[in-house]
Amino acid sequence: QLTLRLPLNVRYIEYMPSGNGEEWKESDILTIPQIKSRLENVGNLIPIPSDRWDGPAKRFRIEGALGEIGLIGPISSHFCDDCNRLRLTSDGKIRTCLFSDEEIDVKELLRNGGSDRDLKERLLVALEKKPERHRINTHQFKKCQRNMSAIGG
Repeated sequence: QLTLRLPLNVRYIEYMPSGNGEEWKESDILTIPQIKSRLENVGNLIPIPSDRWDGPAKRFRIEGALGEIGLIGPISSHFCDDCNRLRLTSDGKIRTCLFSDEEIDVKELLRNGGSDRDLKERLLVALEKKPERHRINTHQFKKCQRNMSAIGG
């Protein structure tokens, strides 16, 4: 309803299992297809063409609305293929995936006088280590140890 009256960007983010929280079941969450179905009851959803800044959000506008809606579904709408993110934690680590505990230290490099070239090389290492996809809903999935608030966005 907000986007009908105001030029706001509203994002709906499906539950993401991260940190040391409780166990979860897919049947306990509201999935992106369910959210999209509810939004379609408000009005016709018009897809907005993506651009390189979108990240994992699939964007829509309800017909006649002033604002737009973004849908982010790490589980039901696997977003890894479109992921263009590295995250810098508040303690100076680069994370290659929200759902991985792999981190590359850049704080140590910068505190010890590392050059721009050194930083670029460290970032290239991080990009090479970026996994192809997360393992949620597979037997290989291991919930990462950091909470979202400590990972960075």
